[in-house]
Amino acid sequence: MTPIKALTITRIFDAPRRLIFDAWVEVKHFKEWWMPRGFTNPVCEFQGSKMPGRAEVGSKIRIVSHHLDFGNLPMAGTFEEVTPIERIVFTSEAFPDANGVMQLINRNVVTFSEVEAGRTQVVLHATVLQSLPEHAAALAGMQQGWSETLDRLGERVEDTSDREMNISRLVDAPRELVWKVWTEPERIKEWWGPNGFTSTIHAYNLMPGGKWHLTMHGPDGTDFPNHIRFIEIIPNERLIYDHAAIDHDAPQHDADAQFRSFVYFADEGGKTRVTMRGVFRTVAYKNLVVEKYGALEGQRQHIARMAAYLAKLR
Repeated sequence: MTPIKALTITRIFDAPRRLIFDAWVEVKHFKEWWMPRGFTNPVCEFQGSKMPGRAEVGSKIRIVSHHLDFGNLPMAGTFEEVTPIERIVFTSEAFPDANGVMQLINRNVVTFSEVEAGRTQVVLHATVLQSLPEHAAALAGMQQGWSETLDRLGERVEDTSDREMNISRLVDAPRELVWKVWTEPERIKEWWGPNGFTSTIHAYNLMPGGKWHLTMHGPDGTDFPNHIRFIEIIPNERLIYDHAAIDHDAPQHDADAQFRSFVYFADEGGKTRVTMRGVFRTVAYKNLVVEKYGALEGQRQHIARMAAYLAKLR
């Protein structure tokens, strides 16, 4: 069969080869990162394996992915080769017709090699074997889609604990309300920032790539500009955004002087667990903001103010 389109992507991950390989063949991990930004996988199964949940040669893939804008996307596939920590070959099929026959078929070859202790090179070669004219948009976005998918894989497997700040709090409020408190500007300005701070929101565009510009006003009158760019938005589940003091597009912007925030919202019996994870580009910069600016204590006060505001709403 003559390929319709093919691409190759090479990535190096700061994670051991076994861990990354398992992320591809164990369904409990695979479902957490499969598909580009904005997708979840409410249905994700590897069927026909001797060891439940772990792919082997002949295992069938059954997935229903979901995106707020695109709805449900059924997918299928088959693992053709599974060579531990070295190579995986599988088909991925999408866009079923009225009879459930998939109309877009890809064959994917993934290889894993250790480049040095604890670091792994992953080479993906994806080939489109079958497609229809109406799938042109999917083919045009193939490079970006795979790139975002591998970004999500990296966020799951790479150990960034030495350059992270983390905090978690269970609040007595339903998840839908907590989401509103985080995503509606009129509510955000009521609690955002450490104790004694107020905020002025200049722009807020809640969409992937959208910008959120605000100025935090300290108790002593000092202004702190904040420039945020949204990376991923899954309503009531998670927000991912890049946070910097200078506009990301400014010529003088220092890429190291920013961090990526992951905010997760989990329902726990009608209450909501809010988990904030800030990942800095370097250990040095993380230590700087913690030691010089008291960022860890500021984060604790920040999430405490959120909980107090929610209690007032309740």
